[in-house]
Amino acid sequence: MKTGYFYDTHVHESYSSLCGHSTGQEYADGLYGYKMSEELREQRIKEGYKVLENYDEIIYAGFFLTNHFFRGNTAIDRSLPWRQFVDEYYHGYELTHEACKKNGIDVFYGWEENFEGDEFLIYGLPKDFQYAHPDMITWNQVKNLEECNKAGGFVVQAHPFRDRNYLSFVAAHPYQSEAFEVHNDSNSDGMNLRAYIYASEHDKPMTSGSDSHDVAYARKMGAGFIVPERIKSSEDYINLIKNRKTECFMIPDKTKGIGGRYEILNKPAYLYDENNVRQVYEDELVKRGYINI
Repeated sequence: MKTGYFYDTHVHESYSSLCGHSTGQEYADGLYGYKMSEELREQRIKEGYKVLENYDEIIYAGFFLTNHFFRGNTAIDRSLPWRQFVDEYYHGYELTHEACKKNGIDVFYGWEENFEGDEFLIYGLPKDFQYAHPDMITWNQVKNLEECNKAGGFVVQAHPFRDRNYLSFVAAHPYQSEAFEVHNDSNSDGMNLRAYIYASEHDKPMTSGSDSHDVAYARKMGAGFIVPERIKSSEDYINLIKNRKTECFMIPDKTKGIGGRYEILNKPAYLYDENNVRQVYEDELVKRGYINI
């Protein structure tokens, strides 16, 4: 029997993310010994999750905790002195890591930062990086990428082309990120497909994440990656992306334009160029006939 180890790349809990619904302990309890059922595996395969065909069983091995940071929907008091703010924010990770470790679940540290609606996932950096950069709350997308890269981190744009009521426009930043999260399980099919089309046609690395805010959603195992051996660090994950190991990621057919339900964008949409200047985005789903308007 060939076993696959599942990791989610985009997860929130309630101590540090204001929109989180489950605590770290609830993740630990709800995911303890959890495996994808055969029924769910077969359902997912029918939905076009090709990676599942490579394994006879799928074990929930771990996740990257990417709580909302200072400019996002953080649950931490922003009026705290900087180091205290970072410590309080990081404590959500400490609680989750400790609880999950006891139950054999790997938890890796990351964060999600907001730039006037655009959100980016940062991997591979410790809280010491945050300690050292109190000015990071003033960075734009370009500065964020430069500083994170300089320190050995990796930046992924979360859910590009997201169109939500709380946003005033739709934005994608191919030059201000190193990869696109092309399958966000909390995005609509159309939003994901737009990201997939851009990434596939511009040789941009792709990732997949659930954007889970509670353990019940995490148990659906609808986005992430699957590998034949457990990973040991954030660097292992970053190398999967850099080496274009797309076959590891859970990217279903509907994200590739097969069998999904696609909708028009309700707000102005922009692609940001290498100078971080926005250019009007011509909707690829309309141009390709996925949507008739």
